[in-house]
Amino acid sequence: MKQLIVLGTCLMLLLSACLPGGGNSGQDSAAQTQAMPDMAATAIAQTAAANQSRPPQQPAAPTNTPIPPVTATALVNANCRSGPDTIFDFLATLKQGESASVVGMNDTFGDWWQVELNDGIQCWIQADSLTFTGDTNSVAFVASPPTPTPKPKPSWAGAWNTLHMYNSSDPTNLLDFNINIVQTGNTLTFSWPAFGNTYNALLTLSEDGLTATGRGQRSGGGDEIQIIFVMLETNHDQFRGQWYLISSPSFNGDWCGSRNGEDKPNPCRNG
Repeated sequence: MKQLIVLGTCLMLLLSACLPGGGNSGQDSAAQTQAMPDMAATAIAQTAAANQSRPPQQPAAPTNTPIPPVTATALVNANCRSGPDTIFDFLATLKQGESASVVGMNDTFGDWWQVELNDGIQCWIQADSLTFTGDTNSVAFVASPPTPTPKPKPSWAGAWNTLHMYNSSDPTNLLDFNINIVQTGNTLTFSWPAFGNTYNALLTLSEDGLTATGRGQRSGGGDEIQIIFVMLETNHDQFRGQWYLISSPSFNGDWCGSRNGEDKPNPCRNG
């Protein structure tokens, strides 16, 4: 349409410029004046017909190739949190062998990956608990939510009723006994009876206060064992655990406990 208007205007100006001077007769002037709109209309019609004969322009084909999705699979039962740090709230667990879609990453407080679970929950898991399928370099950086106020660490001190399995291949070989845990800072100590002897344990707490690892030994020496207790993040009156004989790791078993009237967790063993 713009082309038609411009063309018409140009023709009008051209024809006006070609009009003869005052010495011409009135008949010549009238004839030329009558021819002007006819010529303009003819030129406009020709231009419109030419435009209609042109084939429509096709949009350019997209050149961007979709980026394949990245998937994370849990190497162990992995805590999924509301933000990329252990101080953020626990939201869910991505169980060992389960997979989730990766939607973001953040390395402000270490390597953390934001995933979307099958139920639609989006949460954060530490990188060392995951293995990946796809190009992780394509994952976008996602800013961390505001850092929450740190929660006080849970206390392990007090009386626990524990279930101690002496042979993981024989679930009937169990002992049910109480231990009294004494907590001093990040250190736990307690004693327990076994095989007619008394054993003493010294464990050290993790930074978040939920995991206690260390060794126990029979009074007088010998029979040194490795111990791992993991307090449930959703219930601080329960823990899962395991132990093994350091000199013969194949001799091992489960060890879990509860307090304040809670049932022992099932399964008993952590991991």
